[in-house]
Amino acid sequence: MRTGPYSTGTDSAQPQDGLFTARPSLTANKASAWTPGDMRYPAASVRTALDALLKVAPRLRRSSAYRYDLVDTARQALANHSRVLLPQIKAAYGAEDLGRFRLLVGEWQRDERLLAAVTGSDRHFLFGRWTAGARSWGADEAERDRYEYDVRSLLTTWGTRTAAERPFSLHDYANREWAGLLEEFYAPRWARYFASLDRALVSGAAPEAIDWYAVEDAWAHRTTAHPTEPSGDPYALARAVADALPPAGART
Repeated sequence: MRTGPYSTGTDSAQPQDGLFTARPSLTANKASAWTPGDMRYPAASVRTALDALLKVAPRLRRSSAYRYDLVDTARQALANHSRVLLPQIKAAYGAEDLGRFRLLVGEWQRDERLLAAVTGSDRHFLFGRWTAGARSWGADEAERDRYEYDVRSLLTTWGTRTAAERPFSLHDYANREWAGLLEEFYAPRWARYFASLDRALVSGAAPEAIDWYAVEDAWAHRTTAHPTEPSGDPYALARAVADALPPAGART
């Protein structure tokens, strides 16, 4: 990890986000406008770290610090794999290979489910804690709803269309791979996009033009509740992530 995501050097201050949280596009290479478009460290370093963490002796696995690191490393390993999958999906779509396109989209959606499950096993990665904390400050229901809108938009639209779109392009500025947010916002956003591409391949027509800001702003005004306590075994879920991903050094 020291020589990978925690390494210093050019652009060392910029985190490496994944593409599950990016606004859907076959050419997406980052989620927010201010993060690197290309990997700034060897992606295999995170997978190697995940494999090493999974080898920790069973008697030491109850540590909250260990469990946090395990979940966070599994999360980043999945996020990095999104950068492998999306170009493959793009190639399948460009080749009009519907079968391969659907197969790869299925893999993408499986990884989204794994990501939601593993992050849901640690309290630090729960969207529900974010919204519940904001709502706790409200004096009445209207104020609680307003505060929830504020923290939802902070992660997604950043407010108005002017802020979200050009010239500022602040949408997804504070994107987070959090359980709850993944299932309710990011995965449905990608699912809608992939469905439009699937229909285009079947019909031969152009894909649907989607007003993403309208979709995102409508979501930001929701007040749906999400779990505030973790569920699932972090070790078992991180092991499932490792089993689903190619081994470190494998050709993809």
